[in-house]
Amino acid sequence: MRYCPRCDNTRWFHLDRPFLGGRACGCGGAGAPCPVCNKTNPADPDDVPAMPAGFTSDLGTFRALRGWNKPRWSGIQRGKARR
Repeated sequence: MRYCPRCDNTRWFHLDRPFLGGRACGCGGAGAPCPVCNKTNPADPDDVPAMPAGFTSDLGTFRALRGWNKPRWSGIQRGKARR
């Protein structure tokens, strides 16, 4: 792999600086996949970006705690104009 100056080959960046490493932003904000070396196809839901080393997802726990997969009723029917 060639050297990527945008993310220092970490494959993630934040505010035009690498997300990890010596030149990292360090603000604690969320990172994003590097658009130069960690591209994905938005039309393919199974094409996910490469994650940083040591990354573990707690999304399953979050969904279970918040009931994210339960249907919700907002009271507004989609596709109908409000009068």
